Amino acid sequence: FTYILSAPAQNAQLRVYALSGRLIDQVEAGAGLGYNQVAWSPPTALAGGTYLYRLEVNLTDGPRIEVDGRLQVVP
Repeated sequence: FTYILSAPAQNAQLRVYALSGRLIDQVEAGAGLGYNQVAWSPPTALAGGTYLYRLEVNLTDGPRIEVDGRLQVVP
């Protein structure tokens, strides 16, 4: 996962969910100004298919930002 922050942030968190809404994995992500990258490896027992993710970023001088998306896992 890659993303760009245009404002300073306190922390960021990446969560991956099954389509049913069950939390699959949670990773503390980088919160540096500019380009950020999060390495994520699916758990070994995770079936191939479509999953949802949410990136939450707590800005230093501002609100919490949430971005949702879909990803495809291919075993």
